[in-house]
Amino acid sequence: NLNDYSSEFRRHLAEETSSLEILEMLADDKDPEVRRVVAIFLHDSKILDKLATDDVWQVREGVAGNPHTSAKTLNKLADDENMRIRTKVARNSNTLFATLIRLADDRELSIRISVARNLNAPSEALDMLADDVMSLVRQSVVENPNTSLEMLEKLAADDNKMVRKRAGQKLKKNKSS
Repeated sequence: NLNDYSSEFRRHLAEETSSLEILEMLADDKDPEVRRVVAIFLHDSKILDKLATDDVWQVREGVAGNPHTSAKTLNKLADDENMRIRTKVARNSNTLFATLIRLADDRELSIRISVARNLNAPSEALDMLADDVMSLVRQSVVENPNTSLEMLEKLAADDNKMVRKRAGQKLKKNKSS
């Protein structure tokens, strides 16, 4: 029985093992820190789906940041009340376009910035964020390599000096290549 071992040992085991059987047992561990480590390192989307409903937000955050989490689970986690979980969803490369578009309208600055920096962000999300009230979000849109030339031209006339400067630099670089 794994519960006969210390929490520290079980956490270390969760980080190091590739045994799905052991990870399944650790996903039900009484220690939330062990479940969080499982959520971060696990490759099995079925167990990650289960951990996504954990009562402890740090476990759900681990699931949201895991690149093996299914798009369906990430879509559910995008509605989590915890800002850190939504931020991880916005950064995850498996997050669906529709979910990223929804998160582009989030009230929290860090989530909108994370969507703007996501290399899979659809143009619709980037276009929304190019009009964001916060200049840090607009600057993140400029830095995204998927931002259209048309949008960079618009941002080159932005009210914020840094946004204008970076958009101008990117346009100049694009014209010279």
